[in-house]
Amino acid sequence: MWDIRRFFDLSPFSGPYPYRFLNAHMFFNSTLLPWAQYNRLGGLVLLKPANGLTITTGLADPGSSAVDVNWFEDGDWDLLHEWRLMAQVFGKDKPTLFTLGAVYRDKEQPTLADPTKTKRSDWAFYGNFNQWLYKNPENPRQGIGLVGWYNNISDDSFIAQRGSSSGFEAFYNFYVTPWLQVSPDVQSLIGPALDPSGNDTFVMGLRALVLL
Repeated sequence: MWDIRRFFDLSPFSGPYPYRFLNAHMFFNSTLLPWAQYNRLGGLVLLKPANGLTITTGLADPGSSAVDVNWFEDGDWDLLHEWRLMAQVFGKDKPTLFTLGAVYRDKEQPTLADPTKTKRSDWAFYGNFNQWLYKNPENPRQGIGLVGWYNNISDDSFIAQRGSSSGFEAFYNFYVTPWLQVSPDVQSLIGPALDPSGNDTFVMGLRALVLL
């Protein structure tokens, strides 16, 4: 099972679904979607050469599946590489996470922008930073953090529609009672759904979680 969410572009603010952002761009890097097939053959090497530094490299077969593990017989391959650094720029109680990664695919397949056309390779670069603004010294899981997103996907990518999108989201989890959690949420979206002709959107939401 190839679940890249466990190893690539991790964020301390992207926890289990009931506790994380509501916008999918905020808890999963959409540029990694072509490399995120769940049932496939793959492996990775994870190195920690220095305190706070993690280097991850993965190799996978994009043609394999749960019913057809062909062990790279078609000559297709995916490569994923990432550097992740946890630093203490603003002090030990406010850690900063820097992430820089690149992915590459070598496989002939159609593009979504024009299914009549195919291309042999596709690639993407991504970078992220997550910053804690406040942490409760008595409960490290409680605090306030900052992270944003922007992406730009070309027309001939495997997952391309076109254009770019960006946005901002803020939410906070309140425990009304020990068994009830309420999370108000606001989002400001620019170019939603990667459609530059779409109107910018402001969204307000509310999530409730009952703990039994």
